[in-house]
Amino acid sequence: MDFITLAVNSGIDRDLVIQAYKRINGGYYVSISYAKSPILYELDSWPRKYVRKPFLAWLQRSQPEMIDKVISLFVTLDVHILHAVSSSLTGLPLNSRVISQDIDNVFSEIKKEATSLGLTIYPEKEELGVNYSLLKDMIIDLVDKRKAEISLDIKDILEDIAYDSEFMEKLKSSKSWIKTVSRGKALKAMILENKFDEFVESEKIKLLYLLASRSLYFDRSLLSNGISNTLNSIRNPDPELASQLNELVDQMKKKLSYF
Repeated sequence: MDFITLAVNSGIDRDLVIQAYKRINGGYYVSISYAKSPILYELDSWPRKYVRKPFLAWLQRSQPEMIDKVISLFVTLDVHILHAVSSSLTGLPLNSRVISQDIDNVFSEIKKEATSLGLTIYPEKEELGVNYSLLKDMIIDLVDKRKAEISLDIKDILEDIAYDSEFMEKLKSSKSWIKTVSRGKALKAMILENKFDEFVESEKIKLLYLLASRSLYFDRSLLSNGISNTLNSIRNPDPELASQLNELVDQMKKKLSYF
């Protein structure tokens, strides 16, 4: 089961569903499904996919019927899946009030952005009767993906982040020998050039998302405080998350200092 099939089974025209689906790039479930580590970094733009100017401009031009139902369904599915995954990982119960508030917040952001652009047509929330049991496979897929990431050696994840980073590309341009460094040796190269702290600062947000996922900080906070509040607490880390980052940096420095 996927978002398109669910929407069509809800009685929505398939062509409209596909058009909307493409314009929101499949929503956040799809992004997370195909994301590299840190997986949750895909949420840093939340809820941008639903408030992008090209998407809102398309709605203004085409004014499709049933668009409220389509977007309400996609937003509801994205939000519910995120909460269900967090509930599964932590063993904590779902909070219907927080879920409802998360959905309302997305539509509030849609209205705010549309108004700022001078648009008068935009999706509004429509109450839906969703059979959440149909989401089981999608939820399991993301739970398994999160568990797989959590089980990986964090050094291996950091090596990939470092090797693929813009910081690494800049380092290659200033230090020719770095161009010969293979994947899996990027962090050591940064240590040797006394650039590790600069790398950490440049990729700080990604590292915080990684730690928030592995420690289930993200999930505990999400279930209690909602999506936006949780993302803000990661971008501007509270003492718990900041302490985890400091510990990780110290751990990596010690590990990488040995030849």
